[in-house]
Amino acid sequence: MKLLRGVEMANDKRAAQTEHKIEEALTVLINQKGFNNISVTDITREAKISRGTFYIHYLDKVDLLNHVEDNLLQKLQKILEEVIPRAIEQQRDGAWEVPYKAVISTLNQFLVDRELIIALLSTRGDPAFLTRVKDLFSQEIHRDINSYQGTISYDNNIPPDYIEEIVLNALMGIVLHWLSKDQPESPDEVAQIIMYYCETAPKEWITID
Repeated sequence: MKLLRGVEMANDKRAAQTEHKIEEALTVLINQKGFNNISVTDITREAKISRGTFYIHYLDKVDLLNHVEDNLLQKLQKILEEVIPRAIEQQRDGAWEVPYKAVISTLNQFLVDRELIIALLSTRGDPAFLTRVKDLFSQEIHRDINSYQGTISYDNNIPPDYIEEIVLNALMGIVLHWLSKDQPESPDEVAQIIMYYCETAPKEWITID
């Protein structure tokens, strides 16, 4: 049993390494040619693997794209599920230490996948990916607002859906601007910018009791 488990672990490691090489190749090729102009042959040449190896992991280049995007969104969702409920509670209590640490954790994950994310969000990548990211943020925010046990009040001068859209676009704009810079600031510095925004602008429109 131990030998079998060891073989399975080795196979899993090799599979993960191969998928990482394919993802790196995809990133390079999106930047060079654009996703629509990439072929499976291009990917296998860049990754230095056989076509047979590629098809063990993916059906085609669209399946690869979906797999890559799904993985990124799953990582983001896991972090948001921890960050948003705590952020709501901490804003109510006026203490920001926990959300601040969670924001840094989120930004560190973005930084790890920075080149891939920027490629996907570029004009040569997948135009639908930004919408998927935004939809995930919106979905998690709405879920946690709806499950919050206290009271959330909005400024009467601006409809709630507009307030949520403004806040969502501002936060995403900060992160995307940061990722797109040639020499981005550290996650700690950007977390401070995000937390300052959360402590100022939204408080003018949203009250949490």
